[in-house]
Parts: sequence; C-alpha cells; structure tokens
Amino acid sequence: MLSISLIGEQPIPNLISIRALKTEDNLLVHTSQTKEISSRLVDVLSNNKAPIFQTQQLQVDAFDFLQIRSQLKQQIDGRTDVIFNLTGGTKMMALAAYSIAAEMGVAITYFENAKNRIDRFSFENGSPIATEPIGATSDLFTLPEYIKLYWGKYQQIGFSKQDDTDRLTPGGMFEKAIHNALLSKVGEKNILAGIKPEGVMGQIEIDLILKYNNQICVIEAKHSGDDVRKRALEQVSLPSQPVYFGTFVKKVMITAAKSLPAETTELAKKMKIEIIQITGYHQAGLGSYIDQDQAEILWSKISNIMR
Repeated sequence: MLSISLIGEQPIPNLISIRALKTEDNLLVHTSQTKEISSRLVDVLSNNKAPIFQTQQLQVDAFDFLQIRSQLKQQIDGRTDVIFNLTGGTKMMALAAYSIAAEMGVAITYFENAKNRIDRFSFENGSPIATEPIGATSDLFTLPEYIKLYWGKYQQIGFSKQDDTDRLTPGGMFEKAIHNALLSKVGEKNILAGIKPEGVMGQIEIDLILKYNNQICVIEAKHSGDDVRKRALEQVSLPSQPVYFGTFVKKVMITAAKSLPAETTELAKKMKIEIIQITGYHQAGLGSYIDQDQAEILWSKISNIMR
C-alpha cells in the first residue's frame, strides 16, 4: 500500500501513523519550508529494522491547489492501494489530498494527539464515513528518534558537572536524584539527562527529557529556590516552543524549594510551565536521593501532566 503523508512542522504524527499502519511504501509530501523536516523523517524511517519502509519525497508549492493535485495524481499513477494521512501540511495540501481521496474512494487518516489515536475515514458515494480508529501504542518511536526528528544532531552530556571535572554540581546531584526517582517508572530508554541540540550555538540545554505514552516532557531541575527565576523558566520554555521541540511537549520545573515568590508562580502559569515542589530531597554527593514516598508523589504529578 502507498501511504501519502503531508509533512508540516510536526513530524511525529507522521512517524506514528506510518509505523502503526505499517505502510511499507511511503510518499512524504513537503514544501520548501518543511524539506529539512521531511529529510529527518526519512532518516529515522531508514534506520528502522522491521518492517523496511520504502520512502520517497515530493516537494510541492504550499498554496497552489491545482498544482498539488496534479503532482499527487502523477505520483499515484493509476494505483488504487492508496491511503492519505492529512495530519500535516498546509490547508491547500490537505484540500488537494482530500479531493483526490474522495474522487478515488480511498481512505484518509488523521492523528489525534489528545486521544493518542489515528482516526480513519473511508468514502461512499463521495461522502466520508468514519471507520474504526487505531490506538497509537507507546512503542512506535523512541526518545532519541523524537529528538532527532526535531533537531537532527544532538549531544548527551549527562548531569551538570563542575568545570573541567567529573564532579557533579549541587544542581547535577539534584538532576540525578530526580532521574533515579523516575527511572523505574519509565525505563532507562525513556529518560535522558543533559541534552544539547547542535546548531543553536549552545543556547539550549535540557536537564532531563522524558517519554511516557507517546508524550514528551522537558524538565528543568532547580534544587534551590534562589535558582527559580525568570531565566530558569525561560530555560524550560525555550526548547519547548513548537519551532524547536514540537507542539506536544509538556513543560515542568522541579524544585526542592519550600516556597517560591508569587511572581514566579504567576509567570510560570502564563508560560504554561508546571512547577512541582518536592520535599524529602537529601543532598549527599553521589548518593543524593529523594525519599521513596516523595518519589511516588513526584511520579503521580508528572504522569498526570503527561496524560
């Protein structure tokens, strides 16, 4: 079957759909603005072990409806085993793809992130009819693949260290304690520490990034209340912007501070950043840890945020 996916700024719904539907023959339709995103998606699919995804790309004019229709029909070339994924792309791209699907009577799909499922529609006499949706399982992409889709190359530097040493800073000890508290809940593959995307001149560094049920959470760790200021909120907000890390990212700041200034919590609310204050953190060098009951509370709050 040939799957035709419209590529927008958010590639993860396309990856989820291709892998869930197991369409081995894929055409990624992009514009000049989303060419790089499409190429990164090709790279991720090419590294997939099984099944083998055959993937081609097609560049179209973002807003020329008739030209898009013509190019798509030329690519289809009389095939009838076609399915269209309308999740991404421009409105004109979606309209062109929809019109061809209705004309041919072939299926269309749309990834609904809020329900973590792929909605499917068939056509009868030119009218769409909803068919059984497909749930998106949590094994359809890995955390490194997610980062690669949005950034291409990145470095993983681990917990914060003192300059030119392997010794953790107090902040690094707190990061490690949070990491260890969450590790048993999500597994080693789904939590990474110290992520620095390349190509942004060192402006972005992520303390912790977490994957759970196809949702992504960026975590900024600040063990002292003095560290929780506007600059710290910007550190978690910046990489979570749609242009950098997609629209599906949750933003969390975790602190061991007992109290925070009212202006900080108000600013966090405006920036849609969840602040989690934890007690029971014990700083003891490499043995720094969070009490088990507090670790459970921490996980309960984060998993609720990521639903």
